[in-house]
Amino acid sequence: MGFPKIISFIKLYHKHIEKGAILSGITLIALRLYFPIQYHYSYIQGRKIILPNSSSHIAPTVEAGATLLQVLAIAVVVGGLVYLLRIFFNRGQNDPDRLFERGKEYFDEKKYSDARVYLRRATKILEKMGKGKSDYAAKCRYNIAMSYFYEKEHSRGVELLEEVKQIHPKFETQRVDDSIRLSRTLEDITMGISLLTRAEKALNRGDYPSARLYYKKKIEHSLRIGLGSDFIPETKYDIAFTYFSEANYDMARKELLELKRDYPNYNEMEKVEELLAWIESKRQKG
Repeated sequence: MGFPKIISFIKLYHKHIEKGAILSGITLIALRLYFPIQYHYSYIQGRKIILPNSSSHIAPTVEAGATLLQVLAIAVVVGGLVYLLRIFFNRGQNDPDRLFERGKEYFDEKKYSDARVYLRRATKILEKMGKGKSDYAAKCRYNIAMSYFYEKEHSRGVELLEEVKQIHPKFETQRVDDSIRLSRTLEDITMGISLLTRAEKALNRGDYPSARLYYKKKIEHSLRIGLGSDFIPETKYDIAFTYFSEANYDMARKELLELKRDYPNYNEMEKVEELLAWIESKRQKG
């Protein structure tokens, strides 16, 4: 690990280092108070001599070490370390450049919530400086929006990207528009997958009404994003299957006939015909 990486590590985790220093100091102070160092000493010709160990041939006397001085020394060292940490790392708390740099470091480390704290603080300071509409503020707002994108909170990301466009209409318009389109696409895909997953889970546990509800929401979602011809036929077949599983053959047949009418080029029409044949056989037996 090179020196720049060590500095970067300390910047990212200086608060934890500070807490560790305080905790270590408290621990050392407690040890010194409750378990003071003991010296073995004796007197030779009126002079006090510290003995290396208690096995000396001179009869030793035990005395507690200078506990108070040790405690004060530890307190001074820990206090000094904490003070230096705070001075070094907090000196840029009102400097938008340093705040932005810190935010980007957290962003690169994928610590997006921490990154937003510094980027928002930088934005507020720029606003106080009368630079709230500068490109620098736009960069802060853009990175805040993208942090939500990487956390898969696409709706919030799109909302903030639209805010960037409104406040900074000339800031990297192509990049912002591309990010919005990508966020919306991923949001749509995520929503579609979520609805399909919920429907399949309900189907597997035999909860057919809930499965139908999610399948119908999936159809509405597909129509909204313009994917009707690709996904709706399969979803309508799934809805028909839920009715079939409940022995509601009339509704199952109705769904399948609508599927054939509205999507005659459905590439799995064979299974539709097979299910219709099963329904007819069930109806005749019933």
